[in-house]
Amino acid sequence: MFNNMVSQFLSMSTWRGVPREIIPWYPTVIDELCNGCQKCFRMCPTKVYEWNEEKSVPIVRDPLKCIVGCSNCANACPTKAIMFPPIEILSSFERF
Repeated sequence: MFNNMVSQFLSMSTWRGVPREIIPWYPTVIDELCNGCQKCFRMCPTKVYEWNEEKSVPIVRDPLKCIVGCSNCANACPTKAIMFPPIEILSSFERF
């Protein structure tokens, strides 16, 4: 369990030696497609989202908390309202 927590912390600060803040891996929400089910909000292990009660949609509150390569929220979304960049972009950030 401790190793898992350390891995998650490291994945938020760097990814394969690359500073997290320069890697454009974070979700984008398409409000018009969102049905308000909150599956993305509940699925996110690092609390990237904040819930907008007024509009009943998620807001990306802290994009740098998103674990590089994770797309659990997008996979859980029944209406495909969560988008990520193509996974192939990550290969340009690999140092090791």
